[in-house]
Amino acid sequence: MKAYGKLMSLFIQIVVCFTLVYEWLVIFMKAYKYRFTSLYWGEGMKRLYGYGFTRKVIEYLNLEEQMRKWLESIGVKWSPPDYYRGIATAEQLIKVAEMIPKANLRDRQNDSPTFRTFLKVAKMEPRALFELYVIPELRYDERVTVEGVLIPADRRDLIKYVLKRALKEPDEMWEEEVNGIKYVRMWWD
Repeated sequence: MKAYGKLMSLFIQIVVCFTLVYEWLVIFMKAYKYRFTSLYWGEGMKRLYGYGFTRKVIEYLNLEEQMRKWLESIGVKWSPPDYYRGIATAEQLIKVAEMIPKANLRDRQNDSPTFRTFLKVAKMEPRALFELYVIPELRYDERVTVEGVLIPADRRDLIKYVLKRALKEPDEMWEEEVNGIKYVRMWWD
């Protein structure tokens, strides 16, 4: 009877081992399928089930056209980039937030505040403008972040709100006028 018990115990251990190996193989195959080949597997795996969401954002904001015009204005020939930059109004940022995975709301562009912080600003100030940085699905770190914001100069409360939520001061900060409105622009590298 003791031999039978030991045999069953060994059988259960083997089944558990094969199950664990199988689960790791499934995770690896999904990661390979979605091209998360970086050392930053944790970030890639977090986004695994939202893969490809940036395509909707790029099309909605017409970022390819924005990038094409900007590159041609500085004399650079257009080719699809591995990232996109563009401007979004407060209304557009709110719509973009509906297109991206909820985990993306926690993302930040380096030391900037989180996407969620900028989303709150968009809901509080419809005149605000946002500088987006979009990494498409071709890279392991697909995401949408806000790297800069233009807040009307008369909304000092929102400027303080944003600065408190950044990891450090903006790399660039100045006042500028856009369409007759005086803004404070903050940008994080």
